[in-house]
Amino acid sequence: MKYITTAVLALGAGVALGLTEAQAAPRKHALSPIAGRKNWYVTTGPVQFKIGETILSDAELPKALADQAETADKKAAKARAQQQAEESAGAELAEVKALNVRLTADVEALTKLNADLVAELQAVATAKAEAAEADAKAKADAEAQAKVKADADVATSKASTVGTKA
Repeated sequence: MKYITTAVLALGAGVALGLTEAQAAPRKHALSPIAGRKNWYVTTGPVQFKIGETILSDAELPKALADQAETADKKAAKARAQQQAEESAGAELAEVKALNVRLTADVEALTKLNADLVAELQAVATAKAEAAEADAKAKADAEAQAKVKADADVATSKASTVGTKA
């Protein structure tokens, strides 16, 4: 199995590993080559690997070392999942931006509609006030005419009473 270290990995003696020559050279004091398998070694003492190094092993690493290395397949799957998450986030961001544009347009339309309604209500209120003023004037005129007529009737009545007495 191919592993990529995600933290400093320390292995004890007796572990069979596939390493590149560049990896084996500085650790040769703690490695013994496996006959018949090129670039495969058994550890004879403790060895360490830096973050990001690739190693091969016939066996699964102990669960205690799971946080320090992951299979190359798992790492590739994580990378694909990360890429898909980023693409999904990008699509969601584009959708949110489009929604924001539509909402902004809706808010502007509602603001204009509100302004139109306010203007219409003001016009109706002005018309009602003018109508009430005209009604009050007409009533006052009618009352004034009625008073003039009543005064004229009284004057006529007095004149006829004076004329009959004479």
